[in-house]
Amino acid sequence: MGLRAEVRSPPFDASRFHGGAHIDLVEDGTVTFVLTAPFKPYVSVVGEFNGWDIHAHPMCFDGHRLWWLTVPLTQPTRYQFYVEIDDVVNRVRVGDPYARQVQWDNNGPNAYLSFCEPYQWQVSDWQPPAVDELVIYELCVRDFGGRREPNADVYGTFARVAERLPYLCDLGINAIELLPLAQCPMNSAWGANPVFFMAPERTYGTPNDLKALVDAAHEQGIAVIVDMVFSKGWQDHPYYLMYPPMLSPDGQLMADWNPFFRHSWHTDWGLVRFDGCSDLTLTYLRDVVRFWFEEYRVDGLRFDHVSALDFDPNNPRRPNFDPDRGIAALASEARQANPAAILIADYTVAPGTNPAKSATRLMEETEIDAAWCPVFPGMMANILTESWQWEREPVEQAVGPCLDADLLSGSQPVKYLANHRTTRPVHAIKFHSFYHIRPHPSVAVSYRTSDDLALRKARLGLLALFVSVGTPMLLAGQEFAEDSASTVYFNPIDWEMLEREKNQAHLEFVRQLVAWRHEHAALRTANIEFYQTDFATDKMLCFRRWHQDGDTVVVALNFDHRPRQVVLDFPVPGRWREALSGDVVEVADQKLAVTVPEWYSLVFVRQASDT
Repeated sequence: MGLRAEVRSPPFDASRFHGGAHIDLVEDGTVTFVLTAPFKPYVSVVGEFNGWDIHAHPMCFDGHRLWWLTVPLTQPTRYQFYVEIDDVVNRVRVGDPYARQVQWDNNGPNAYLSFCEPYQWQVSDWQPPAVDELVIYELCVRDFGGRREPNADVYGTFARVAERLPYLCDLGINAIELLPLAQCPMNSAWGANPVFFMAPERTYGTPNDLKALVDAAHEQGIAVIVDMVFSKGWQDHPYYLMYPPMLSPDGQLMADWNPFFRHSWHTDWGLVRFDGCSDLTLTYLRDVVRFWFEEYRVDGLRFDHVSALDFDPNNPRRPNFDPDRGIAALASEARQANPAAILIADYTVAPGTNPAKSATRLMEETEIDAAWCPVFPGMMANILTESWQWEREPVEQAVGPCLDADLLSGSQPVKYLANHRTTRPVHAIKFHSFYHIRPHPSVAVSYRTSDDLALRKARLGLLALFVSVGTPMLLAGQEFAEDSASTVYFNPIDWEMLEREKNQAHLEFVRQLVAWRHEHAALRTANIEFYQTDFATDKMLCFRRWHQDGDTVVVALNFDHRPRQVVLDFPVPGRWREALSGDVVEVADQKLAVTVPEWYSLVFVRQASDT
């Protein structure tokens, strides 16, 4: 259009403000709009306050990368940025990448400036649990608080999650991990297609509703961890629309045209990759990280698909993590924002990168506290469903430290039997494996239905989870054996299952396991010694866990379809209590012959009088 911007230095600290709408920043009764958009010839702010006129409020340019404008404004408004992409004919209207609320209509996403009253926090002296004390509960707000009605699906909300916090507290949960909350284009999703990272999903409630949830969680002694998908974004993201894919005069894709996204590396389903090595991307994502700690007082972040976020196409074989780029930079920002932050990574070594760039190295070289451990759920799924040659699985690796080297602490691997992306073991057993799993004739009468078998094996998996090295994580509903399939679509938790006696008993069993975790320091260390067994033949795994202060737990896991006898070694003689039954046994000469029921475990702890 031939329009040109006025070049002026902003009347505020440009090192602190890189986007957004800021009330009374420059002068009372005004709003200062800010947008990072280098290489653009013209940008204006449009909205209800100016009739969406692209000429009414042209923005000033700092001559480098920042556009800004201060406007007299005191009333709520929807707004967008009008951006001329180039000097020819390409132009676009986009939402604010820093928007705190977003409203979608037929013209796309509009940032919404609400002028709402600040939330009044009720809990001010909260400190989250230490990482090694966590029992994490992963949930999707949409499904956890949702329900199906005859003529409509009712999605969950922040308020509905808050209503069930006492239930989680009674279970012993002290951390909830919320699937991504960033605003995305559709009403029903896991949040893996983020667009507006600072705007909570509108169908879940208002920003103040989310703050009330965090406040209520802290009142119940529960930390709040939020999933962050920084490895990718949706093609509706403003920074992608402002710098769309373009071809050079010789017809080649201009891979460096977008300072935020990599045009040369797309994913499936319309997702695009952020460039975790770009200064502008890192500035934006750092702001997002700090925002969630300061604005919503969350206690931690789980970074999704870190290997993609940290990938450097110019140096893919780098053996370590660059402290100024990718995950290291973002984790450092989180630690500065909240020194007690719980930082978890979903990380595996990406194909084509240096295998030395391992999960353990990630935790040694960055501020990351723990990493999801995909080895455990994969191996346990094969064992519990008795897949082909399941008895040949290196089960010690799954129950032990599980990562690629010795750990600094027992909390570093986050272990789970299922997460939002994987099949629940109880579902796999009940609907897929029931007909080929055969209990021994001596115990077959106890497993006449698929429910009986699935619940028994689900308990075995949970026993293995809670006595293994690592921080345990439950998937919402797993505590009462919710058996639905994994799906990205709306899948509300079936809370009516708690009215059944079997599911209520399963809940009580899980409550007991969670209590063990809190009670026994031995289960929170990396200390584990396996006793010699032949798993392929015996299908038994025996070991002890211990803490330097004397707490010791001796475990015998039986994955066989019949009871098994084994002689267990105990570190000291005396009175030991079997934790599941409460029976007390006398151990002489540090050995004890026991019979472990089929698909079950015996767990022995020292009697208090003998410690």
